Amino acid sequence: MPRLSWPKLPLAAALASGIPLEHRTYLRDGKILTWDGPVEDVLSPVCVGGQDGLRPLRLGSHPRLDGAEALKALDAAVAAYDRGFGVWPTISDHLRFLGPMHPSR
Repeated sequence: MPRLSWPKLPLAAALASGIPLEHRTYLRDGKILTWDGPVEDVLSPVCVGGQDGLRPLRLGSHPRLDGAEALKALDAAVAAYDRGFGVWPTISDHLRFLGPMHPSR
């Protein structure tokens, strides 16, 4: 089997400069909250060669919310959607993505 390696290109170095990204925040009810609990590794489907052979590249981590916190986030998402008539689906696209940066919010 041929060994794969990260290309030796300037762009590859730039892309890899933010890896790994250790993500400790999550969104609930329009607020970005910090998670102090366990996290889950995020692995790339691309394998890289190392001394121990080929293995998936670790990209970083994301919060692994517990059941109670996940249900709070789900309830907030359901309320924001409100069967297609809530704040999230009815807000204009430019306001949706500007969020707190927009002066009218």
